[in-house]
Amino acid sequence: MDPLLWYRSWPAPQEIAERQLESVPHIVDYLPKLLITDHNYRHAPWPPNDPGFCMLEWDVALDPISRRAFAAEALIQPREVLVASYRFHDTEVCWLGNDGGGPTESSIPLREGQTRTDSFGLGCIYIPRSVLTEFLKVMDHLGFTDYTFGRWYHAHYGQARATWNVHPQHIHDYTL
Repeated sequence: MDPLLWYRSWPAPQEIAERQLESVPHIVDYLPKLLITDHNYRHAPWPPNDPGFCMLEWDVALDPISRRAFAAEALIQPREVLVASYRFHDTEVCWLGNDGGGPTESSIPLREGQTRTDSFGLGCIYIPRSVLTEFLKVMDHLGFTDYTFGRWYHAHYGQARATWNVHPQHIHDYTL
C-alpha cells in the first residue's frame, strides 16, 4: 500500500470531446482523477490529505512500485515539494521546468543527478498540503498551471527537491 494517496490529473469530459482527446495516448488506471480544464487545475477538487498527496498527469506513467518509492521519499521531507523528471522527445535531456503546457525552448533542463530545481512541472509531483493551501489563497489571481505553481513555489520556498530514484514516462513524446 502507498504511504501517501495518489491522484491523476484528467481533462474534463467536455475538453476530451472538444479536443478529441479520446484518441490521444493516455493512462488508464485506478487512481482517483482530478479534473482539469485547458491545463488549468483551478477548479480541481483538491483532496484534504495530510501531510500532502502525490499526483501524476494524465499522460505520465509510473509503475506501482516506483509510486511507493516516490511517496516514501516525499515523506523524508514532507513539507517540501518533490518532483521527478522524465525524458522528453526521446532525448538525453531530462525536463522538469516548463513554460506551461510542456517543455519548450525556454524550459529548464535538469542535469542527471541534480537534486534541486528552480522550475518544475506537475507531471510527477508530491504537494504538501500546507503549500497547496497557501497557494490556493492566491490562485484566483494566478490560475493553477504547471507554470504558475512552479514559479510561485520558487518565489516563496526556493528550489524544489528532485529525485532520480523513479523514472516516469511521458507517453506522448517518449518512445517506450
